[in-house]
Amino acid sequence: MSEANGQEQRPEWFQILKKMLGEEAAEDAFQQLQANGIDPEKLAGTAMPFPFPGGSSFGASQLKHFFAPRKEAVNWDAAVEVAASRLPSFTPTSAAQAQKVREQLSVADLWLDTATTLSPTASERVAWTPREWIQATVPAWQRLTEPVIANVVRAFTEAIAEQFERQGIDPEEMKASAAIPGIGQIIGPMDPDSLLKNLAAGLFAVQIGQAMGQIAQVAFGSTDIGIPLAKEKIMGLVPVNITSFAQDLEITEEEVGQYLAVREAAHARLFHSVPWLRHKLSRLLARYAQEIRIDPEAIDRSVRDLQDRLQEQMGEQEGLIGLPLGNFDPANLGLGLSVDIFASEETATQRQAMEDLQTVLALIEGWVDEVSTRACMPNLAHVIQLRELLRRRRATTSPIEKVLKPLIGMELRPKYSRQAASLWSRLLNEQGMRQRDQVWSHPDMIPTLPDLTDPESFMSQSGEEPEKDQVDQDLDSLLSGTLGWAQGLTPEVDSQGDQLVGGNHASENESKGSAGDQNDEDSGRTDRDDENDSPSAGTAK
Repeated sequence: MSEANGQEQRPEWFQILKKMLGEEAAEDAFQQLQANGIDPEKLAGTAMPFPFPGGSSFGASQLKHFFAPRKEAVNWDAAVEVAASRLPSFTPTSAAQAQKVREQLSVADLWLDTATTLSPTASERVAWTPREWIQATVPAWQRLTEPVIANVVRAFTEAIAEQFERQGIDPEEMKASAAIPGIGQIIGPMDPDSLLKNLAAGLFAVQIGQAMGQIAQVAFGSTDIGIPLAKEKIMGLVPVNITSFAQDLEITEEEVGQYLAVREAAHARLFHSVPWLRHKLSRLLARYAQEIRIDPEAIDRSVRDLQDRLQEQMGEQEGLIGLPLGNFDPANLGLGLSVDIFASEETATQRQAMEDLQTVLALIEGWVDEVSTRACMPNLAHVIQLRELLRRRRATTSPIEKVLKPLIGMELRPKYSRQAASLWSRLLNEQGMRQRDQVWSHPDMIPTLPDLTDPESFMSQSGEEPEKDQVDQDLDSLLSGTLGWAQGLTPEVDSQGDQLVGGNHASENESKGSAGDQNDEDSGRTDRDDENDSPSAGTAK
């Protein structure tokens, strides 16, 4: 029997798999089933997990998560799994470490009382392992990335659909995948539109998961990217990462940890005392996301790059956009998304949104940097060195750069943060702590980007009393006794209101006078009548 005739007698699921993945992958799967003592001819309709060729490290349950239908732009279940898979093994946080973190954050609040007028928050103080840090920050990652990723996923889905069309794949044929043993139970009938959206959501889940996994290994707390990643009223540190950071320094781990605790507490205090700050950041992110323009050619290059990388790993195979499920490891999928997919030409609105977001993040970092340093100055010996170390870290290996730039196209400017710290310091020196912190009282009062580059005008304005309107000026004059007469009036002339009030008083007095005279007459008559009726009067007569 020829090879062709043999394949013609293969079950229906084999023919579908061959069309989707290519002959080599389908044959490999068929042979693995036989090697495991399973009759491939009898598998149709079973719920047995499909043995992916090559022995996948990504099992059926993970694959089910990867392709599961969802409304979100990112498959967050898959993102968390990818992030956790990137972590080396860590020992759980000990009770002693947790107690030490609580003490450091408590001390931090005491020190900050001397450096800012903003009030502390009654926060829960926790110690995280990198894995716990991932779980604690997932909701924030969702808020941070989904506005932008939703836009990117739409463009990415369109690019994959075009790849289908160029390769002559009829998306409707993919519905027949339910006949493939195990595959149907894992990813369902694969409605073309849903499949592409779920695939894109899975691809970006890998990208975000990899970023989360990387940051989890270097994050000191919940505010490394300048935006609080933990829930409100929670402060936390990652002791194992602080230990790793301090190893190569000529500064004790105790001092490093305390300085980082002060920074964490300063962030928490700022966002607690300035309730509009979180909402402003959310609005700026949403506005920036709305203005993002995707480069279609870059998306197309990203899809082709994804295809090429997987073909290099698996060998040349024809199939579904070069995506052989035969050694399916989603960790490899994210490699294709590292190209710059954002349009190089910014619109004026997008540029303004970017600048506003960069400015607010720089103001936050600058304030925390300045206040934390002043709070630690009397208490830590190496505070200046630690400050410079963290500044260099942000400029070279910043966690926020690793995440925000490839994911949402946003690039921060360390220079802005230094300028902001300088401005906050100058406000303190020239106008005092209360006036400096008062700048956060309203979003319209915070410095703009031009203020950071040229602070003179902002300094002069922030030191001035706000101009009062006429009502406020008149009220001040009234209270001080210097309010003048209204136009047309003098001390000798009564106003219309005074005349009206005076007339009413005169009428009342006349009424009272007439009543008094009548009372006097009545009183006289009564007295005379009393005299006539008295016994002495009769005797006198």
